[in-house]
Amino acid sequence: VTAASIVEAADAALKAAPVTLLTLHLARRIGGKGYAVLVGEVADVEAAVDAAADAANKDLYERVVIPN
Repeated sequence: VTAASIVEAADAALKAAPVTLLTLHLARRIGGKGYAVLVGEVADVEAAVDAAADAANKDLYERVVIPN
């Protein structure tokens, strides 16, 4: 995800579900890719990731939800 896209995706995720943004990483030297780390209830994180993926659209490389 490009730097601009990850900001838009994180914004969409936070608006979609009651989750907390733990990290927003705007990467350097890896082609402008970035990532976000969200925490919360599993269902909420899944909903937030779905919203973020929709916002990122074609810029999305991969999405992962790790339940704990």
